Parts: sequence; structure tokens; C-alpha cells
Amino acid sequence: MILERSLQRELAYTAGAVFLVLLTLVLTTMMIRIVGFAASGEVDPRDVVVLIGLTMISYVAVMLIATLFISILFVLTRWYRDSEMVVWLSSGVSLTRLIKPIATFATPIVVLIAFFAFVGWPWANEQSKLIRERFQQRDEVSLLAPGQFRESAANHRVFFIEKMSPDQKRVENVFVTSTENGKVNVVVSKTGYTEVHQNGDRFVVLENGRRYDGEPGKPDFRIMEFARYGVKIQSQQLVNRPTTTSLPTTTLLRDPSNTHLAEFAWRASLPLTALNLMLLAIPLAYQNPRRSRTTNLVLAVLIYLTYSNLMNLVQAWVEQGKLAFVPGLVGLHAIVSAIVVLVFWLRMRNRALLRRPARRALQVYLTFAFILFAFSGLFFFFDLISELNSVGRGNYKFSYAVLRVTLQTPSRFYEIIPVAALISAIYVFAQMAASSEFTIFRVSGLSTHRALGSLLKIGIPIVVLTFVIGEVVGPYTDQLSERVRLEALGSSVSSNFRSGVWVKDTVPGNGGSAPIMRFVNVGELKPDATISNVRIYEFDTQFRLACVRTADSGHYVRPGQWLLKGVTETQLRDVAPAAATTRDVLSPVYKSTQISMPEYQMRSELTPRILSVLLVAPDRMSITNLFSYVQHLRENHQDTQRYMIALWRKVLYPFAGFVMLVLSLPFAYLHTRAGAVGVKVFGGIMLGMSFQLLNTLFSHIGTLNTWPAPLTAATPGLIYLALGFFALRWVDRH
Repeated sequence: MILERSLQRELAYTAGAVFLVLLTLVLTTMMIRIVGFAASGEVDPRDVVVLIGLTMISYVAVMLIATLFISILFVLTRWYRDSEMVVWLSSGVSLTRLIKPIATFATPIVVLIAFFAFVGWPWANEQSKLIRERFQQRDEVSLLAPGQFRESAANHRVFFIEKMSPDQKRVENVFVTSTENGKVNVVVSKTGYTEVHQNGDRFVVLENGRRYDGEPGKPDFRIMEFARYGVKIQSQQLVNRPTTTSLPTTTLLRDPSNTHLAEFAWRASLPLTALNLMLLAIPLAYQNPRRSRTTNLVLAVLIYLTYSNLMNLVQAWVEQGKLAFVPGLVGLHAIVSAIVVLVFWLRMRNRALLRRPARRALQVYLTFAFILFAFSGLFFFFDLISELNSVGRGNYKFSYAVLRVTLQTPSRFYEIIPVAALISAIYVFAQMAASSEFTIFRVSGLSTHRALGSLLKIGIPIVVLTFVIGEVVGPYTDQLSERVRLEALGSSVSSNFRSGVWVKDTVPGNGGSAPIMRFVNVGELKPDATISNVRIYEFDTQFRLACVRTADSGHYVRPGQWLLKGVTETQLRDVAPAAATTRDVLSPVYKSTQISMPEYQMRSELTPRILSVLLVAPDRMSITNLFSYVQHLRENHQDTQRYMIALWRKVLYPFAGFVMLVLSLPFAYLHTRAGAVGVKVFGGIMLGMSFQLLNTLFSHIGTLNTWPAPLTAATPGLIYLALGFFALRWVDRH
């Protein structure tokens, strides 16, 4: 009775603390992710708090599994370390005796896991999907943003406005186009405004513009000039497109397709996983007080991540029909249960899980690879999980997913190098403090300034390495990674638009004439920067459509030149009216000039480097590519906020290594009584993670609020640098 109460009481408050830590980490991560969606225009900023709450509900089951496993492991490991377990075992208590009190403690947690897996997960996903779709299907005026292309969800119309008043009532240089059955409709206007009628109908009224209707490659075009052109804004009907993750569990069972059965198998796996990990934690917690505690904890992380990834792999196999439902549901968990029984049997007979040489080698390898695996390894597994959704599509096999994630590893190294520098320095300083080595240095005359100077010299190679990976290695391997995926899928780079990629291009006129403005639509952009299904709308100085040029394909031949193939040019300059009919009075038909060319060299400010922005995210581009793209956006009067912040982050991020080393030095002044080495390293991990999270959060918030890019990028580093100097001053005085 004493055993049960003591164990359950300690498990309760340990589980509470572990769940609180996990909740904080997941909450912070999800907040940064969803704020990022808001910054990129994927969700409404007003829905951020609700979406964070719904996302937390969907992850509760996973957090509870980790909480149960870690809390049991922590409590029993402490019992072994403090010799409490020795007392219980010598009193006749066996390991199997611990199953009952632990199972009693775990039962309500497993019930909650099942509830959130079968009910909370689909409900939260459904609500999140509805909120996102409601934002995506908002009226067309809400889509508009100055200097950005937008596409209507209802009729695939593409909008571009160069300027907009703060109250969104006045607009300038408006371009609207849509394509249906090969026919193009283009409306251009110098100015416009929005108005609301008494009955509540909303209109966009364009002023002093033209409307063009026709099919590129055919001579007949209707051209209508207008002083005022009103377009009624229709509110979009909310279309609920159900996804597998948002379907109720009963619906999955009523329609037992492979996709539905795979989703049900994943949901049912969560409580089964909790039971297996609960039992596995009991023998896995064995701890020799004279040996390091690192091995068990790292093995626990490895086991949890491997188990989770195997569950996702089984789900993908069931969905693709490679594995039947029943083996997919119980097979993996039966194997893990057998492993649990084996580990129990070995531990109850006091046999080692690994023989001594293997255990020694494992301990050496784990110590060497701890920092690298704990961070880049975690990212590798998480990235691989997200890639499993694409496995089976086209020729995209599991090996391609592994290759793609492996190619992304340099970028992950780039992200974690400053954090790894912080943790490594803290570990070394904590060891020096424990052995009084740093105290001897101080007594010998080592000042804080000299120690800091020596530390910053150590940081120079770290800064150089960060710069080289971020500027040379990372962008190259990221593009290779994207090429692997696209070539395996047999697809091309695409944007969020169904019509493809849209870019504004302005080039200087010949002989000092006025510049030429174009809107370029690329249907497909291949990873090697070749383009196809190209449509170019070229305007004169009065913002009137001068010609429409289509091309089957094209590639970059030399600076400032693209070679287009299979070109048809429809010239609308000085067109002559065709034979007029009564129907053509308001919208007359004009005979355009058609020119067909096998090849055409087009001058353009667009380069493969500029288009490469579509292959990787802004924070994974090189400084030179970012600078080129920002210059292109500025020349075309487009929004540069997001890319300016990414550019300044790229410039300043390598120096984060210096900031982290400054933060690590105060740990050398702390006496051993201020905490063991493990506690100090854990503090370093928390500091490093908080720096990364704050850095990302500032970028998203700065994009949403249009903060100055240099200040947005520099503020997190300055905050932590000030924190490091403050801590140094405090420990030096005390």
C-alpha cells in the first residue's frame, strides 16, 4: 500500500510538470507556425488565437503519450539513482509488482488519449479547416493587397493592384484577368474605388480603363473603353471539402476505404502506443547510480521517435493498399509488446540489455553524437513524417523521401549551429566549474574581459561555418532536394494559383524610350529554370494592353535574354475595327495582328536566380538571391517586406554564434552547488530554443505589422546579447 501510494503520488506531480513543459513547447511552436501562416496570407490574423487553441486540442493525445512515458521513466530512474528501488527490490517487490499501481495511474490518461484520438482530433481538424476555407473563400476585395498577385477561389480571376489607400477604398493601376475555354478576359484601369449600395451590395468601380476579350492567336478581339466600370462583388459560398483527418470516426467505419481505414488505424494506435510505452518504461528505467543517466534518456527519445515514425509508415502502407487493415492495426503494436516482454524478462533476471562491449561503444557514440542527433535528428524525423504523405504518388518512393530530407540536413545544421555552440560551451564550462579549473584560472588573474575575448576568438570559425553553410551549401542542397521531389512526382514548381506563377516585369525601353511593363504568367517552372505554358501581357505607357504573347516553352540564354519557343504574338496596338454590327456598338470587334514565330528572344529583368525564389522558402535562400529578388520587387513597385526581413536575418544570423557564446560564459562562474552539469546543459537547451522561437516569431510579427526589416531581424539577437552581458555582470559581482 505504501509502495502504491508513494509511486502514484510522485507520478502525478511529475506528469503534471512534464505535461506543462510539453504544452509550453508545443504551444510556442504552434504559435510561431500559425503566425507564419498569417504573415504569408494563408489565414486571417484575427483567427490566430482560435487556430492555436484548435491545434493544441489536436495534439493533446500525442502530448499525453509522451507525458506518460517520460514521467514513468523519470520517476523510476530517480528511484534507481537514489537507491529507493534497491530497497523495494530487496523487500521482495518485483518489477511486475509495479505494473498494477502504474496501470492504475495511467488508466485515466489512456482514456483521455482515446477520447482525443477518436473525437478531439477530427473535431479540431474540422474546425481549423472551416476557418481556413472561410478565409480563402472571402470576397474578392478582401483578397487584394498592394504589390501582390491574388487569385479568387471562385472564378480563378487573378488580381494585381499597384497601390491601395489605407482604408482600402481607393486603388491604382489595377490588372484583372481570367481565362475560360482558351479565351482571355483582361480589365485594366488607372484608378478605382469601392462602394456599398443601400441594399448592401458591394461594387468595385474602375475608372478610365479598358476591357479586352479574345483568344490569343486569333485575330478577333473585343475592346471596350470605359470611364466607369462596376463589378459586383459576390460573397463566396462556403464549400466544405471533407478531409480524412477531419472525418468523424463513425464516418471512417461506415465507409471503409483504404484511406479511411488507414486514418482509423492511426487513431486506434495512439492508446495502444500509450499502453506499450507505459510498460516499456518500467524495465527501461534501470539505472546504475555510478553510471551516466544519459543513455537511458537518449534511448527513450530514440524509441519514442522510432515508434511514432513506424506508425506513420504503417498508415501510409495501409492507405496505399500495401498492407491489410488488421495487420496494420495490430502488427506493429504486437511486435512492440513482444519486445516489452523480452526486456522485462532480461531485467528480472538481472541480464543486461546489451553486452558490455556493445554498451561501452553505445555510450561513447551517444556522448559524441548527442547534440547533433538531438536537434538535427529530431528535424530529420519530423521532416520525414511530413514527406510520408507524398510517398506513393507518381514515382515518389520512401527512398526518395529519405534522400530529400537528407539533402535538407545542411539547412538544419545552419539553424542549430548557434544553439549547438551554446550547449557545447555550457557543457565545457560546467565541467570546468565542477573540477574547480575555472576557479584556478580566475585566481591566476584571468579577468572576465580576457575570458570573453578568448571565447569570441573560438567563435570565429563557428561564425564562418554558419555563413558558408547558409550562403553556399544550404541553398544548393535545398534546390537539389526540391528537384528530387519534383522529378519523382513528375510535376513542376507551382504557386498557390491554379493558373501558375505570376511575376511583374519592367524593362527599360530601347534608345531611352519609356520602360515596358509586363505581367508574366508561367504555367510550369521546372527545377532547372526552364519554363513552359508562358503568357505575357505587355502594356504601353498609358497602361493599355499592347500585346499578348504566348509561348510553349522557354529558357534563359544570357543576361537579360530569354529564348521563347513556339511563340504567338497578338498585337493590339493601333488595331482596326472589323465590320460593325448592332451588337458591336458598345463593345466593338477589332482585327488584331497575329505573328507566329518558332523562336523569340525576349529582353527581361527576370533571371533564373529571381525565379529560384519559388524553389525554396525565403529563409533558405542565399543572400545574393534574396538581394536580387528584393531589387526586382522594388523596381516593379511590389511588396518587399517578407523578403527584406529574410535578407537581414541571413546577414545577421551567423553572428548569433557570438551571442550564444556570450550567454554561455556566465555558467562558468556558477559553483557546482548551483546545479549539476546536466541541469546547466538543460538550461542551455532552453535558452537556445527560446532564441530560435523568438527569432522566428519576430519575423512573422514584423511581416504582419510592416516593422523595419533591420530592426526586426536584429532585435532577438540584441535582447539575448544584453541578457548575456547582464548575467556576466551579475556573476562577476556576486
